[in-house]
Amino acid sequence: MHLVNKNNIHHYFSCDQKNILEVEDDSVLVFETIDASYGQINGSKKKYDDIVVEHFVPVTGPVYIKNCMPGDALEIEILDIELSDTGSLWSRSKLGVLSIFDSIYAKGVKIDKDKKSFTFDEHLNIEYPLNPMVGCIGVAAPKSIHSSYPGNHGGNLDSVNVTMGAKVVLPVFCEGALLSMGDIHAAMGEGELCGTGIECDARVSVKIKVIKNKTIPSPRIYFKDQVSFILSGKDYDEIIPSLVHQGIEYLQEIHKIDKKDAYLLLSAIGNLKICQIVNPLKTLSLTLKLNN
Repeated sequence: MHLVNKNNIHHYFSCDQKNILEVEDDSVLVFETIDASYGQINGSKKKYDDIVVEHFVPVTGPVYIKNCMPGDALEIEILDIELSDTGSLWSRSKLGVLSIFDSIYAKGVKIDKDKKSFTFDEHLNIEYPLNPMVGCIGVAAPKSIHSSYPGNHGGNLDSVNVTMGAKVVLPVFCEGALLSMGDIHAAMGEGELCGTGIECDARVSVKIKVIKNKTIPSPRIYFKDQVSFILSGKDYDEIIPSLVHQGIEYLQEIHKIDKKDAYLLLSAIGNLKICQIVNPLKTLSLTLKLNN
């Protein structure tokens, strides 16, 4: 097991990033991560006048995986997500679907790992189940991209299916892949409507596997008995047709059917969902049940 210490924070998925660790294929890694505000917002303050927005969405890494080359794919299995005891929900002007905040508004949240729940308001006894997930996970992109952005390299996807038991598969663009992750949520709804989930520090245990000579256009998530194709872009008209093409090609490959039949079948079994609509690019998923 290799520890990826939270002192190794950065904000860009780039082939120019210097790796902080080299590991063999099939290694188990534990990433220590810092909350999405970089510890700047915790719900205990009334005013946040000294916020540095450029520090948002810190990721830990990057890790160089030996014998992982462009044209391969990297599988990251999420073994465990160990949450801190507290987190925060917050929003601000021009963040989220609705612009109802003039400045940063934050609420501290208690996380009960034994009960697997979080308390939104102790006085009103508002309590809901935890849904731990990794908001930002990615490899180096062909061109340097900030960790707040999602893309074909992964990044700030904010898919609720990146949780314990899931396998995230990413295309590799640079030698060694250069894996990083962060932005852990104790719970988050699909869409991330106000711009955040329950942001918290965490330790994420993963197992990596290099899939040689496997070319995929964008991230995939295998979770339980389903596969999700993930794609990000500026608008739905850009994203949806490309996702549909991915789904068609997948069904053609596994069932050995032509494109027209695959399109019809996709309409019967495919589920199109929003991952997030609040980051610089929108992220959608197309999910199919695996036919074993």
